[in-house]
Amino acid sequence: MTKYLKKYKAHILVVYIFLLSVHFGFKDHFFITGIIFYTFPLLLLIIALIPLFILFYSKLKIRLLLLGLAGLLSYLWFQNYYYTYENNTISESHSIMFWNIAKQEDYNIKDLKKVLETKSIDAILFVEAMHEDNGFNTEFKHLLKDYNIEFLEGNMLIAAKGSITLKNYSKEQNNYNINHLQIELEQNSYSIAIVDIYGNPLHNKRYALNKAITYSKDNNIDVIFGDFNTPFESVHFDNLKLNYKSLREYQNGVSATWPTSIPLLEIDQIWLNKKLTPLSLEKQYFKSSDHALLIGTFNSNLKN
Repeated sequence: MTKYLKKYKAHILVVYIFLLSVHFGFKDHFFITGIIFYTFPLLLLIIALIPLFILFYSKLKIRLLLLGLAGLLSYLWFQNYYYTYENNTISESHSIMFWNIAKQEDYNIKDLKKVLETKSIDAILFVEAMHEDNGFNTEFKHLLKDYNIEFLEGNMLIAAKGSITLKNYSKEQNNYNINHLQIELEQNSYSIAIVDIYGNPLHNKRYALNKAITYSKDNNIDVIFGDFNTPFESVHFDNLKLNYKSLREYQNGVSATWPTSIPLLEIDQIWLNKKLTPLSLEKQYFKSSDHALLIGTFNSNLKN
């Protein structure tokens, strides 16, 4: 195996350069490059430098080049994927929790209970709750007895300390599920969209993401909660950034949300309409979960 790698190490280096060009250049502009882009996030590209360094250890110039590249990529990773932020939460604020609970042990009822014991959460949103055929609905209702609860189509669930109005449900098989809701929190009303994009990595996300983004803009959604199954760096989010701001900059720690064992991709995201002021994003990881739990907090006063 070692002899084989040494024989083709020049080809391996070319492949690595191509992966870099996809990550920083082509991204997911094209379907094929999109698959590569999602498969090889920056952290994996940094780790991949270790075997390359070993292969080219005898080549001083290449070795030094790889060391420099490792330093540059590590710097870029910390600049773009690791955040330090002072929480500016104020009294006039609302916190909403968002979580994909599909592959969690017993839907993490126990972990949810721990979170609610230490956090003041105004609304809770779940995707992939599979509530139509599980035995945990009663436990959800018992644990969230201080909330109004709605079991939504598309295997979603919402619990809010205020009234909930179902506005619309939109779906396309193997593409997306979108629940559009109006929730009342204290004296404020918010239009929210809960989005779940089809997760097959070999499926083109462009159409589904454009649908979700267009729907949110056309309906003047205040807050978008999405398991987009697409990393934040995707070019398909460029259109969303015109009217919405991600909460990713308002957190402490790594921005990636999946998988929780070694977070590589930021596929779970919260976006605020720019008329709302973001305050903080808190992220929690649980051993029995493959998605991070997100708690987004924003100023309850709308900008004029």
